[in-house]
Amino acid sequence: MLAGRQREREALIRLLESVRRGFSATLVLRGEAGIGKTSLLEYAVANAGDLRIVRVVGIESEMELGFAGLDQLVRPFLPAVDHLPPPQRRALESALGLVDGPPSDCFLVGLAVLTLLSDAANEGGLLCVIDDAQWLDQTSADVLAFVARRCHADRIGFLFGVREPAERSVALEGLTSVTVRGLDAAAAHRLLADLVSGALDRRVREQIVDRAAGNPLALVELTRELTPEQLAGAAWLPDPLPLAADMQTRFWQRVVALPAQVQELLLLAAAEPSGDLRLFERAAGRLGLERALADARGFGGLLDLRERVTFRHPLIRSAVYRGAAGNARRRVHAAIAAVSDQKLDADRVAWHLAAAAEAPDKAVAAALVRSADRAKSRGGMAAAAAYLRRAAELTPDDGRRAERLLSAAEAEFTAGGATRALVLVDRIGPELRDPGRRAAALHLRGAIQSALGDGRQASSTLLKAAQALMPLDSRAARDTLLEALIAAFYSGPRARAEALEAIRAAGPGSRDHPCVADLILDGYTTLQSDGPVAAGPLLRRAVDALTADDLPDHEALRWLGCGMWAGSELFDREAGYVMGNRWVALCRENGALMALPLALDYLGTCEAITGRLDAAETTNAAGRDILSATGNPDRLGIRAVELLVPAWRGDEARVRELAAAMIRDSVERDQGAGVFYAHLALGILEISMCDYPAALDHVRVLMDDNGPYFGPAVLPDAVEAAVRCGDERLADLAVERLTMRALGDSNELVLGLLNRCQALTAGAEDSEDYFTEAITHLERCRAVSELARAHLLYGEWLRRQRRRSEARQHLRTAYESFEAIGARKFAERAGVELAATGEKARKRTVEGADQLTEREAQIVRLVATGASNKEVAAQLFISANTVEYHLRHVFQKRGITSRTMLAAAFRDST
Repeated sequence: MLAGRQREREALIRLLESVRRGFSATLVLRGEAGIGKTSLLEYAVANAGDLRIVRVVGIESEMELGFAGLDQLVRPFLPAVDHLPPPQRRALESALGLVDGPPSDCFLVGLAVLTLLSDAANEGGLLCVIDDAQWLDQTSADVLAFVARRCHADRIGFLFGVREPAERSVALEGLTSVTVRGLDAAAAHRLLADLVSGALDRRVREQIVDRAAGNPLALVELTRELTPEQLAGAAWLPDPLPLAADMQTRFWQRVVALPAQVQELLLLAAAEPSGDLRLFERAAGRLGLERALADARGFGGLLDLRERVTFRHPLIRSAVYRGAAGNARRRVHAAIAAVSDQKLDADRVAWHLAAAAEAPDKAVAAALVRSADRAKSRGGMAAAAAYLRRAAELTPDDGRRAERLLSAAEAEFTAGGATRALVLVDRIGPELRDPGRRAAALHLRGAIQSALGDGRQASSTLLKAAQALMPLDSRAARDTLLEALIAAFYSGPRARAEALEAIRAAGPGSRDHPCVADLILDGYTTLQSDGPVAAGPLLRRAVDALTADDLPDHEALRWLGCGMWAGSELFDREAGYVMGNRWVALCRENGALMALPLALDYLGTCEAITGRLDAAETTNAAGRDILSATGNPDRLGIRAVELLVPAWRGDEARVRELAAAMIRDSVERDQGAGVFYAHLALGILEISMCDYPAALDHVRVLMDDNGPYFGPAVLPDAVEAAVRCGDERLADLAVERLTMRALGDSNELVLGLLNRCQALTAGAEDSEDYFTEAITHLERCRAVSELARAHLLYGEWLRRQRRRSEARQHLRTAYESFEAIGARKFAERAGVELAATGEKARKRTVEGADQLTEREAQIVRLVATGASNKEVAAQLFISANTVEYHLRHVFQKRGITSRTMLAAAFRDST
C-alpha cells in the first residue's frame, strides 16, 4: 500500500529511468520515523524491473563496526574483486579483512567499490538501496557517499533512507534529496480504507486521521490497536486514542505488556543485529528461553522468525533496546558473546562483551584493543577509535586508561574527526605517565589545532611538543619543529618569529647526513638570521632532495608542500611545478584524498604564477571536485589558485569579491597567509590595469612583512608599482632583495626578473641592456607570463623613447602572449600601447577553446599523456565508464576519431 506520494514516486521513477538510459542517479529520502521512507524504497524496488538490486540496512548497534555497512553492499560482488586494479583490490580486501595488509584509505576503498559496482552495472544496471542510513558506521557512510557522488555514466542508482531528526547525521550533503512529509488528508483516508477490511465509521475515520497527523505508520498501528467494534463505531473509543506522540514509546508500551520471557527474547533480537536465526536460538537456549521461543513465535506481530530474525519496523528494535533496563541488556549481550564464534567473529564478541560489562574489566578492555588493532589494519580508523574509547572506559588502571584515550584520539583524528579527537585529548589528564606519550599528546593537540585552522595556537603547541621530544627522539622533535613552522607560516609574522626563534635555540640538524626536514629548517632559520645569500644553498639542497627520484614516498607526501615554498624562495618555479605534480600523483596513487585538495591548490598556484592559467583552472576544478566528493566543500575555504587565476585573467569584480572574503575569513581565523594572498592577487590586478597607487598599497603590505613565499613573490610587482609612483626608496629596496635572491641561488627566472626590475630603475643609457638581458634569460624558462611582461615593459619604454617601430615588435609579442594565456587586462594594456605605435591589435580567436567542460578538460590532459581509461579513472576517482562517456563527447565536439589525434590536438593547443 502506498497512498499518495505522487511527488516522491515521480522522483523515484525519474531515477530508475535515468539508470535505464545509461546514467547514474542518487536520491536521499529524509523524514521522521514511520513517515513511509521504507515503503517508498520498496516501491522503487518493485518498479526496478530487470535492474539488479543490492540492499544495505544501517543498524544502530553496528554503528561502531568499521565497514559493516560496506560489507553488506559488496558481498555479492566479491567474486569480481580479482579484476580490480591492484591498489584498489588490496585496499578493498584489506578493509573487509579478507587479506592482511596495510591500512586502507577509505577513499581508495571507495574507488574500488565504484569500479566494482560500475563493472557489475554493465550487465544490466544496478540499484543500491540503503535504508536507515543514519545508523551506518561512519566509514561505510563516507565510502557510500563518495561512490554516490562519483557515479555518472555507470547505470547505478543509489537510494538512501535517512531518519530525521536523528541523534547522528551522515555525510550525504550535496546529494539530491526529498523530504518525505506527512500524508495529506485525502491520501490518509485512502490508506485507512485499505487497512480496514470491515466497517469503518465516518467519525472514527476522522478521529484516526486527525490523530495520526499524516504518519502512515501511526495509521497502521492505530488500526491494529482498535477492535472491529470500535472501528465500526459500535463501541466507545479510548480517549485519547492509543497513539503516543513518540511512536517508539508506543511500541515499548506494547512490548511491556508481553510476558517477561517474550520481552527478553525481543531484547535478544534487538541486541544481535545480524539476523542470524541459529545464533539467536543458541543465545536463547543459553538464557533458558527455549520454551518461550517455541511458544511465542508470533511475538504479537512485532518479530518475524521464519528465515531471519526481523522486526516488523526498525522503530520496534530501537524501542525494545532503549526501553530495557541496563542489567537486562547486559545479560543478553553476555549470552550472545558466549555463543558466538570466538575466532571468526572476535570483533563482535568483544563489542558484546563490552556491552555486557557492568564495571571496568581488564580482559574485555584488552579484547577491544585487539579489535582496534584489527580495525586499524583494515583502515577502519573510526571503528578503531570507537573500540579504544570503550576500552578506555573499561580500563581500571588510570595510566593505561589515559594511554587508550590518546590512542582513541589519534585514531579519531586520522579518521577525520578533528573535533571529536580534541574532546578525547582534553579527557586524558595528568595520568599519562610516559614522557614520550605526553609529548605525543601535545603533538596530536597541535595537529588538531592546525587542522581546525588555529595556526597560531597550533604552532605554539607543536613547539612545546618538539621541546618535550628533544631529549627522547631528536629526529621526531625536528620533524615536529618543521610542522610548527608550517603552522606559523599560515598564521602570520608573530607566530613565524616565535617558531624560528625556537628552531634556532634547538640548534642545527645533522651536518653529515641531513634529511629533508633538517635542510628546510636550517634553510629558513638561516634565511631569517643571515639572509638569502647564506640560506640559498641550504634551500637548494632541500629542493634537490625533494625532486630526487630516490626520495621515499612517505617523506615526499609529508614534505613536498614545504619544498614548494622553499622553491618559491629560490624563484625555482620549475622545481615547484615538478614537486606539485609529484605530490598530486602520490596523493592519487595512495588514495590520500584528504591531502589531495591541498596538493592541487599548491600545484594550481604554481601553474597560475607561471602563466598556465588554463591548467590552473583545470587543477582547481579537480581540487574542488575532490572536496565535493569527500563531502568537505568548505574545508579549505577560498583557495589561493581561485584568487590568482582571476587576477591574471583580469576579472576585476571576481577578484575584489574573493579577496575581501578571503581577508575576512583569514582575520577571523587568525591566518595571515590568506590576507597576504589577497594582497598579492590585488597587486597583480591593479598593475594589469595601470592603477599603480592602488597596487603600491597592496605590495607595501607584503614588503613590510617580508615573510616566506610572499616576500620574494611580490618583489617584481613592488619594483614596477614603486617606479611608476615615484617611490625610489621602495623600488631600490625591492631590487636589493631580489639581488640577494639571485646571489643566493642563481637561475634563469630570478636573473630575468632581476634584469627586468633593474631596467625600470636604471638610467636611460642602461635600461635597454637590462631589458634585452631579461628577455634572454626569461626565454630560457617556462614563465610565460613573466616573459610577456618583460616584452610589455620594454615595448612601453621603447615607445617613450620614440622608437615606435622597435616598440611595436615587443608590444605585439606581449599582446599575443597575454591573449594566448588569457590575461585579458594585460592584453588590453599591451593593445593600448600597440595602438599608440600605429598598429591595431588583432584579437586572437581560438575556435572551440571554451567548448570543453572542466571534467572533459581534466580527462583530455591525462589522455594526452598516454593514460588508459582505467588509469584516468583512478587518477580522477571516477569510473572508466564515465571517462569513456566524456571522451565520446570530446571527440564529437572536436571532430576527432582517435586518442592519437586528441593528444596531438592537445599538444598544439599548449
